Amino acid sequence: MIDSQSQDNLPDPIPAVESEIDESEATNDTPVEALTDKNRNDGFCQLSHAHPVLERNIHIVVSCILLLGVLIAAAVMSLAFALTSTMWLLAYGGCFAFAVVISILMVVWPAIEHRHTWWRLNEDGLEIRRGVFWKHQICVPLARVQHADVLQGPLQRRHQLGSLTVNTAGTQNASVALIGLSHETAVELRDQLIRQGKTRHVV
Repeated sequence: MIDSQSQDNLPDPIPAVESEIDESEATNDTPVEALTDKNRNDGFCQLSHAHPVLERNIHIVVSCILLLGVLIAAAVMSLAFALTSTMWLLAYGGCFAFAVVISILMVVWPAIEHRHTWWRLNEDGLEIRRGVFWKHQICVPLARVQHADVLQGPLQRRHQLGSLTVNTAGTQNASVALIGLSHETAVELRDQLIRQGKTRHVV
């Protein structure tokens, strides 16, 4: 016979079972939104914050090339057309000012575009909203998903980014690309799209 004192020392098996169930559920049902940098109350998720940084760096390089091209073009024009100093300054100053404005917009634009690009995945499918002035909304039903790929270029690999491409049935929006996700989120989103799409096809 086991006395009451020894029974008190025995571990309770019920909490252990509950903790194991909770851990398994958290492993199998981990939401994609948990991998994103910022979420909204309506379920929409923002792209990775590394994406505008990468785009800005690329645009800075392009801007430097553009400004160098303007300097070379102005020098060629002054030699070819024998411009006076006043005309040369006007042509050179106008082209250079235009190039500077375009360069500033190219550097600032990625951060602006990042704030206006959102996505979410629910039981209906993948929804993407983007656009600063002209809003563009794309809805990909799970029943139309045929294939999904994750692409990662050398610059994206350096910043741990990835691009998700979803191929769907039909002619309109047959291929939908979501650029700027973290690579981990892109892979998880691809797996969930394929898994939920197969379930929807079976049903």
